[in-house]
Amino acid sequence: MEGPEEIEEGTDLYGLLGVKKTASKNEIRKAYRKLARTFHPDHHGGDVRGEAEKKFVQINYAYVVLMDDEQRAVYDIYGLEALKSNTCKELVKRYPTLDELKKHLEKVEKDKELKELRNKFKMKGKITTVLGAFKRGPEEFNLPFILGNQIDTRNMVVVGGNVAQRGSSLIFGWRRFFSDVDRTTFADAQVVAGPEAWNLRVIGQTRLSSSNVGAIIADINNEGSNLTLHFWETLSERVLGDAQFSIGQNNVMRLGLRRQAKTTVMSSHLKFADVEYVGDWPFSIPSLELNYRKKLSKRESLSLETELGFGGLPSVGLGYTRRISKGNKLSISTGLGANGACTVIATYTYFGQQFSFPLLVTRGLEGWTSVGAFVLPLFGVLAATQFWFNPLRERKKREKKAATLRLRSEHIKKKRQQAEMDIRLILAQVKRKIEAERTKHGLVIVLGQYGRWKEPTPSGDEEEAEEGSVIDVTVPLQYRVEDSQLILEEGSKASLYGFYDPCPGDEKQLRIRYLFKDKMHHVTINDNDELVIPLKEHLVKETYKES
Repeated sequence: MEGPEEIEEGTDLYGLLGVKKTASKNEIRKAYRKLARTFHPDHHGGDVRGEAEKKFVQINYAYVVLMDDEQRAVYDIYGLEALKSNTCKELVKRYPTLDELKKHLEKVEKDKELKELRNKFKMKGKITTVLGAFKRGPEEFNLPFILGNQIDTRNMVVVGGNVAQRGSSLIFGWRRFFSDVDRTTFADAQVVAGPEAWNLRVIGQTRLSSSNVGAIIADINNEGSNLTLHFWETLSERVLGDAQFSIGQNNVMRLGLRRQAKTTVMSSHLKFADVEYVGDWPFSIPSLELNYRKKLSKRESLSLETELGFGGLPSVGLGYTRRISKGNKLSISTGLGANGACTVIATYTYFGQQFSFPLLVTRGLEGWTSVGAFVLPLFGVLAATQFWFNPLRERKKREKKAATLRLRSEHIKKKRQQAEMDIRLILAQVKRKIEAERTKHGLVIVLGQYGRWKEPTPSGDEEEAEEGSVIDVTVPLQYRVEDSQLILEEGSKASLYGFYDPCPGDEKQLRIRYLFKDKMHHVTINDNDELVIPLKEHLVKETYKES
């Protein structure tokens, strides 16, 4: 069914008739008859007749669609555009009975759920190209990738690989969660196979107590095997401790602490590596890893990491990360190794894909060259951020805000004009209703206001309406009065006839002063609340008498 030109894209047909989406046919018919009497062109003349004709056509179109089970079902799933196009005709032709159409629409819903499940297909990859500052071409190239398929809430299959200059490999894995709620308890098996090497890893992890998690990890490869025990303990709300013990091919003990605050993350790890023997005595040289990350803003963060080997020179790393947009990050870091080699690493992350380009600047400690290579890139990025990125972002924010305000102002102006025309169309009928209600001392709306009010001042002064943020809805409210009663369903009142949203995005209220049995009443509700008047609790002390 092609819609009339008067029906704009995004129009709510239920809102046109002023009924809920769950409304029965009787409720739709009752609402239609009332509106048809009000907006029938024969009841209007002069300059408002044309507007009444448009409104009458819209109401009739909404009534025809919502009273037809097939068209209503198509509208609920596909929206107004499907009714205006050939989609509705094709569906009704293909599924002539309501039962067949409902089955098809149920299938569409299931297909949507399946699509959401497929969206859980997660892929992560990383491209690393190691470059030499004084050498043509890459010194090393790596392209690892992981593709995870969430089969259901408890099972996940992983397939991946690594394309590298020094040999490639394939990865196959499976993870089984034992709870839909606690994701810390699972079993995991992973195989990495290449032409010259292979590795089988099996992981079992479980929650030992409310604050403790433990894992056992077994690695078997072509060179040997390794068994690792790993424990995590929540020491406080912000502090996490962990301990790791490995025996076999690599003997390692690692103890760590991690503290996370609102804008900072600090961690430290003490590591004892393979034991060496000096004579008959076992000896292990420990190393201490320190990491610090500071969040500068919602988009920027700085990091510092160092490793102190108690037997050699320390290694130091500085990093800066900036979030460009959702899922996009750009970071640059510089590292000075224990041997004096300096490396600058630029990394770009796009959702699950990571592109990393390490540049080897010096192979050893070369005095000021190493210091400059370590410090200058980071300071260059910070300077560019301060004097170029941030001003550019602020300018774009101002431009976007101005464009949004302009569009919002045009939208509000259009809706205000439409509401004013609606009021003109119903004004004569409202006057008759007021006379009828006054005659029987029934419900008369004295003042209705809809919008946003300023917050009360500390001195306790009453709230005031901000200019342009509150509209008068006295006439539209009186129009909805039936038999000395006014009922407004739950949901935003902005779609009611004679209403519009004067401040989109803000919380709004509806305030009403009304007479019932010649006594003044007052009520204030939030925008989405249900309203039923008159009620005894709305009565105010002062009485209202007409002169």
